[in-house]
Amino acid sequence: MRILIGSNVHWWNAEAAYASKIAQLLLQAGHKVFVLTRPDSLNSQKLGSLGLSLVEHINLNSNNPFQLFLSYQKLKKFIDLAHAHEKEKLYRDQLELSKEQLSLAEKKFNQSLIEKT
Repeated sequence: MRILIGSNVHWWNAEAAYASKIAQLLLQAGHKVFVLTRPDSLNSQKLGSLGLSLVEHINLNSNNPFQLFLSYQKLKKFIDLAHAHEKEKLYRDQLELSKEQLSLAEKKFNQSLIEKT
């Protein structure tokens, strides 16, 4: 399965460390994993040093609705499942992933976030 992990922060913090750990575990389980992060950030440097495949060319930080639409279209072309952190969880519905794919992610990784929303 092709999985996108969202770690869209500038710095290395607990959220970023959590995202990297999940990405590493999914890689060990045989999945193709990509980590979405901001280009030229401390987070990008750390994730790259861990050997993770980074997605830095898709901008989810724009205030331009057209730019966001284009970004979502790009994401939909190469991922099967998205695991979002913080604000990126708002994008999961817009990616139009199947209910089964979202259910798998939510049950395995996001239960606490789902209960809070």
